[in-house]
Parts: sequence; structure tokens; C-alpha cells
Amino acid sequence: MKELSSKLCVTKKENFRKEYIRRVLCYFRRDIYEHVLSSSENDYFTLEEFRNKYKLSTIEMLSLTGQIINELEKLGWTCKTSYNDTALFVYSTKDPPPLCFPDGF
Repeated sequence: MKELSSKLCVTKKENFRKEYIRRVLCYFRRDIYEHVLSSSENDYFTLEEFRNKYKLSTIEMLSLTGQIINELEKLGWTCKTSYNDTALFVYSTKDPPPLCFPDGF
């Protein structure tokens, strides 16, 4: 970045949260991409850790997770949250991984 974006202008302050969430979605995509490339399908992506890192509300995290799941499913992946929506399993098989519990726990 050679200079600060015009989106940081004080007159656009009311849009900061929306802009922040758009940036966080990019980071979420990057992290999921890295997770799928580097982890076993038996491993889960830790949603709670991501949520805390980016200071997201539960509603914001659920919305972003829904978007990511939709994108992954369009690419042929199966996705399921578990552990009370704190973990996201991304897998290619019909059956979920052994640690992915249908009731969330």
C-alpha cells in the first residue's frame, strides 16, 4: 500500500464496520484456503479462534461462515459446523469426519 485508502476518510466513518467485515471475509477466505490445502479432512477450522482474532460478533461470524460454506459447496466440498458452531469441517466424502458430531458436541 503506497498510501492510505480514501475509504479511511473521516466523512466515511459510518461505513468503517461494513468495510472491516468485507476485509475480514477476504482473510477468512485466505485462511480457509490454507486450511484446506494443508490439513487433513479430519481436522477442523477453528471458527472461535478466527472470531476472537477479528473481534466479530456471533451474528457477524455466523453470516461470514454461511458465505464461506456456500462458496465451498459450489466448489464441490461438503461443510458442517460442530462443537456449537465453533468448528468448521470441510470434506469431500459423503460421511462427515469422525470428530464432527451432528448435535454440535
